[in-house]
Amino acid sequence: MTRKRFHWIIRLFPQAWQVRYGEEFLALLEIEGVSLAILIDLLRTATGEWVITLIARRRRPVLAGPKSTQSQLPPISGFIPIYLSLAALAVVVLSIILNGVTPGRDEDAFAHIYQILIAAEVPVVGFFVVRWIRTSFWLCFRILVVQAIALATALLPVWLLHL
Repeated sequence: MTRKRFHWIIRLFPQAWQVRYGEEFLALLEIEGVSLAILIDLLRTATGEWVITLIARRRRPVLAGPKSTQSQLPPISGFIPIYLSLAALAVVVLSIILNGVTPGRDEDAFAHIYQILIAAEVPVVGFFVVRWIRTSFWLCFRILVVQAIALATALLPVWLLHL
């Protein structure tokens, strides 16, 4: 029963990691349990494992012919704006939890951190587009759509609540 309860955590990691460490990790989770701090650390670790996996795939020579799968891997620089948008959304949620909804208040630390995170997306998206638009247009386009959705998700509560 407990293995099924923690099995969703294993799915956050890449397939090779699941095969190599999955059973041992499930046993550890059954013994230790999961707290909020452990869950945050697991999310950070899973993201790192995905980055390592994607880098390893990019460096491996592909002998698949003219249309290799190497160009179909999502570039890591495309995910940075998504993480920035999610961090900005987390700042808004934290601000609402701690301060409540007070429209028009623009000069607290949460507002400045939010503005910096949103502004930091501009050069990163620019770099991503310049680097990947010619290499793989459709892959770049799909990731730009996800970036736009993440940005809209971060901007929507500020606009709706007039923060």
